[in-house]
Amino acid sequence: MTSNLGSEHLVHLSNSPGVWAATREKVMQVVRRYFRPEFVNRLDDIVLFRRLGFGELHDIIDIIIAGVNERLKAHDIRLEITDEVKNFVLDSAFDAEMGARPLRRWVEKHITTEVSRMILSQQLPPNSTVKVSVNSGQGKLAFSVKRSSSS
Repeated sequence: MTSNLGSEHLVHLSNSPGVWAATREKVMQVVRRYFRPEFVNRLDDIVLFRRLGFGELHDIIDIIIAGVNERLKAHDIRLEITDEVKNFVLDSAFDAEMGARPLRRWVEKHITTEVSRMILSQQLPPNSTVKVSVNSGQGKLAFSVKRSSSS
């Protein structure tokens, strides 16, 4: 079970042990006010999560794209994105309140859907790579196809 109870206390959390302990206590006060003691007593552990950093968010996007590539294997197609695209995704979809969840939905809606259209319209033959970049003049994603040479 996850909850955002007390998350307002985690917004500007530092790595200092003293700050961490005080913040944990503030969050636990919120939890105890919200849930009945009988319920809190049944929980094995309460884990507080720090906000995701820029590097971790890039890693999450890599994991999402790896999942898309796993699905594209069946069509012998590969998807590549640049770091600029990752930044574009973060600027477009990341919400500190929601965490990383909106990233997957954004990639599905704006990247996976376009690649699917390309497959259905036969713009993507087997053994090809779709490169996604940012058309900075328009603030949009650009998709290009590179056909791999047969070995």
